[in-house]
Amino acid sequence: MRIMAERLDELLDIIISDKFQAATGIGNELNFHIFDYNPKHELEVREFTNNLIGKVKRRQPEMDLMIFDLYEIILSFFIQKGYMEKNFIIEEMSGSDNLFNKIRQPLKLATDQDYIVSYIEQRITKETTVILTGVGKAYPIIRSHVLLQNLQLIMKSKPLILFYPGSYINTSLSLFDIFQDDNYYRAFRMVER
Repeated sequence: MRIMAERLDELLDIIISDKFQAATGIGNELNFHIFDYNPKHELEVREFTNNLIGKVKRRQPEMDLMIFDLYEIILSFFIQKGYMEKNFIIEEMSGSDNLFNKIRQPLKLATDQDYIVSYIEQRITKETTVILTGVGKAYPIIRSHVLLQNLQLIMKSKPLILFYPGSYINTSLSLFDIFQDDNYYRAFRMVER
């Protein structure tokens, strides 16, 4: 088992490499990657991602990198719509399961794209490398494999890295190394554990 600090250093080197930025893969695979990690390293990973843009800019000033915290996107949506108080009332009156079903509905738009995909699409350019965090905080509202499938349409060849608190082994996602998510076969593991 490798030390987390070593894995994060290797990840930074990969992100700023020209090879990573230009990668499209054999057979036009997506430039989607998953950095999976033991959930006990969550705080270390958060500190890394909080400082990632600064570290990248020092070594590759021209690189366009954006970090999206999925949980923060969800919260901002409900605050903007004025739903937070309603959500608290629903949970108090009818429980967390009912709240879960209710809060997923407004995140879907009239089209097949969901709010999070649209949120990201409106903020990126054709040169943007996208980093996704907050997967554990956003569970079970957001399922990683569904989000990645929906992002395929807007990302095309742009690099995307999903920070995943759990395991990604042979296309199998296991959040917190407990919950089995559906398989996602189009992403590559960023750094071996």
